[in-house]
Amino acid sequence: LFLKKEYDKVIAEAQALLKANSRRPEVLTLLGLALLVKEQVAEAEKEFRRAIEVDGTYAPARRGLARVLVSSKKLEEAAEQYRAILAARPTSVMDLTGLGQRYALQGNLAQAVAQFEAAIRLAPGYPPLALVLADLYLRVGRNTEAIAAARDVIKAQPKLAAPHVTLGEAYVRTLRIPEALAAFKEAVALDPKQVMYQYRLAQLQASFGQAAEARAALAKIAEANPQFVPAKIDL
Repeated sequence: LFLKKEYDKVIAEAQALLKANSRRPEVLTLLGLALLVKEQVAEAEKEFRRAIEVDGTYAPARRGLARVLVSSKKLEEAAEQYRAILAARPTSVMDLTGLGQRYALQGNLAQAVAQFEAAIRLAPGYPPLALVLADLYLRVGRNTEAIAAARDVIKAQPKLAAPHVTLGEAYVRTLRIPEALAAFKEAVALDPKQVMYQYRLAQLQASFGQAAEARAALAKIAEANPQFVPAKIDL
């Protein structure tokens, strides 16, 4: 029923099961998730907390509660849910990355990096992890590592544009401008509908001696995307 998005039926059936046995953390968690999807956030939080009271080691309930807490901007409490899971399951890649994301939202980038590094040691070469880690390395100024991580993603998923953007930005920060331009050109080629990639390439062209190319690119962006104001300003 959950997969069919019949959330009212999920709620009704979960409540019926809980009348027979109110101490089933998996049913309480399912009820919480259905309520959360229906944007009944306070009610969802109540069910997740009830599940945790029954079984404090039940990870899905803590993950659900973490989602509620993030939506309420209670980021430290959300991070605490993942720390509790990891105390019992220190090799859970899902929860290492969940904690890393909470740290990133808090602006604690050093801890975010540490969690994603731990996760990728457990799942080496996994492109989604490597891409997030590359972006985090970029944000903390570890540009050489950002380049290496972005290249790993490109090697695994050569048709994905995003790692070329990260690679390009890392090249800019290390003053490898020809390589930066090439990386952004590749990103634009792979995802020509992404106007921000085009715009960033035009900015770099304007800054590094390719004024004519930059003006042509900005004009093209402005014509194709009249609502995109930055391109018009820079023309």
